[in-house]
Amino acid sequence: MTAGQGEIVALLGRNGSGRSTTAKAIMGLVDAQGSLLWKNQQIMGQKTYEIAQLGLGYVPESRDVFPKLTVEQNLILGQKHSRQAGRWSLDDMYTLFPRLKERQHTEAGVMSGGEQQMLTLCRTLMGDPDLIIIDEPTEGLAPKIVELVGHYLKQLKLTIAMEVSDRCYVMGHGSVVFEGTPAELRQNNYIRKEWLEV
Repeated sequence: MTAGQGEIVALLGRNGSGRSTTAKAIMGLVDAQGSLLWKNQQIMGQKTYEIAQLGLGYVPESRDVFPKLTVEQNLILGQKHSRQAGRWSLDDMYTLFPRLKERQHTEAGVMSGGEQQMLTLCRTLMGDPDLIIIDEPTEGLAPKIVELVGHYLKQLKLTIAMEVSDRCYVMGHGSVVFEGTPAELRQNNYIRKEWLEV
């Protein structure tokens, strides 16, 4: 699999196909074998914090907010510590996600799943990543919240599967079984029926 600069790529597949494990392997959260190149540098086997410092951001499926900290404290924890200011500020996050501005002094643990998902995404952006990996961005959310999260992700030129993807991969049994454009996947009945549809 590859992802080019400015490109949105979706990794699709049924539950248990290996999507989350792939995301975690990229971030060094699980043991993995193989090769992983980031800007022509081999990063397979590096520690998670080292991978993050190279410019990779990760929004986990479990959201992983700091429940006793406020929204604003969670965001500040995500900031990249460097002499140069990042591309994203607290004000940017509050502009993109007005609900977080309203809840900036609220403990993250009492917020809804959708609000926590927005917060986790924003905390990742505060680290100024060059690549963002989002694992299951709408898992367990109510349909209205899925729509809201989708709206925000589109604003940030991120992805919810094929709606905004430039290219997509489909996984099955731990391997890539399809690579192509969303239009090509829509036309490939066999791949959809065999590997995506329930």
